[in-house]
Amino acid sequence: MAQVPLLEGEEIISSTECDPIPTFLTKKGWLAFYNGHSIKSLSKLHRVLHVSQIKSLQMSDKNNKILEIFMAMIILCSMSYASYLFVVNFGLQAIIDSSTFVSSYNPDQDILNVVDDIIFAWCYVPFGVCILFGIIQPSKPSKLIIKFDNEDGIESDFELSESLAITSWTVNAALLFSLIMYLIIDGGGFQELMRYEIIISLIIFFLFLKRQRIIEDFSLSELWNGHQNKHFVERRLENETAILTGGGPVIKFKKLNEFHMDLTIFLEIEGTQDMQQVPGMSNQMPPEFNRLKERVESHDSILSQIVVHYDHIFISPTPWLSCSAVRSSTEKLLSFRVKKILPKAPKNKNLSDFRNLLNKNDVSLTGNILRDIDQISVLGNNAVHNMEASTSDYMSMLEKFVNVVDWHISNPPTSIVNDDE
Repeated sequence: MAQVPLLEGEEIISSTECDPIPTFLTKKGWLAFYNGHSIKSLSKLHRVLHVSQIKSLQMSDKNNKILEIFMAMIILCSMSYASYLFVVNFGLQAIIDSSTFVSSYNPDQDILNVVDDIIFAWCYVPFGVCILFGIIQPSKPSKLIIKFDNEDGIESDFELSESLAITSWTVNAALLFSLIMYLIIDGGGFQELMRYEIIISLIIFFLFLKRQRIIEDFSLSELWNGHQNKHFVERRLENETAILTGGGPVIKFKKLNEFHMDLTIFLEIEGTQDMQQVPGMSNQMPPEFNRLKERVESHDSILSQIVVHYDHIFISPTPWLSCSAVRSSTEKLLSFRVKKILPKAPKNKNLSDFRNLLNKNDVSLTGNILRDIDQISVLGNNAVHNMEASTSDYMSMLEKFVNVVDWHISNPPTSIVNDDE
């Protein structure tokens, strides 16, 4: 967990606490690193890479999931067998008063009895299994390699790696319980150490709270269903990661493979192969796309000064992200225009507010341009909130954005403050 103050409008889709530094995926398509500082008015997210620059993803997770589950099953079965022997030979009341069981335990005696079997199955088997499987298959940290084109067009990459986890959470919990049980028996029993009723209640309560982690450890879905249903994952993201604005809310970090899955879904990549290529959306566009792109880029010298990353409109890998970029670029363009016309206008307005201010104060605003802005707002909001849009939605928004840009260039904004005064 970590507290990460965010600026207004920043939203986190997924996050992972990995090496070399905690990494976040924002709803606007930025991969960001955590940047610690003490300035309350600044975000602690440092944007390093936009998903439009990503060319491929390669997830390296060599640990054998089936072997891990098999190891957990052996440990749990052994501990269950020990519990069965304990209840059959000493009764349920021995859970409360273990004096008979403890008095039967003598580590120095030569003849083995049922107490030794219970201790062996409860305490020694779990640690022996972990050592054995650790030798057979040493755990390796998961790695995610992200290849991208830098600003010079040269292919580069950076690597995110997960801290080495020797065993799964379920196995770690079983080993902890096993160790506690051994210490209790060797120390004289429950009644000699602490209130056993509380211990048992806490163990049951703890397992209940962590039931989801146990289910994840025993899930084989990653082996045959790496690309989960999109709507299911979106609901999971909505439940686990709050929309974070302002302040310093607590972020829940995910495993690296979960972060990779969220990023894959965000980019709408199909398939579960090790090397996942990000498809170029521009190659799937109709011929009209290039004409509209040329019209926008003809105003690059002016537009790039107002909307720094307007090129995300054309290079984003998915239609919904491109629609989001169109909406964001339109908002920045209208914000610039409003500041020119109304220098004293309130700050932190959204697209709808800019539209209304221009409708009241911009004499050059026509009904057609007003309708184009409204359509961009409607389609853009739907794309941003639902994280989905069609190619036709994108082409419709792009055409209307071109109209708004042409109108803005043809009608330079001028302040009306003096006129009002």
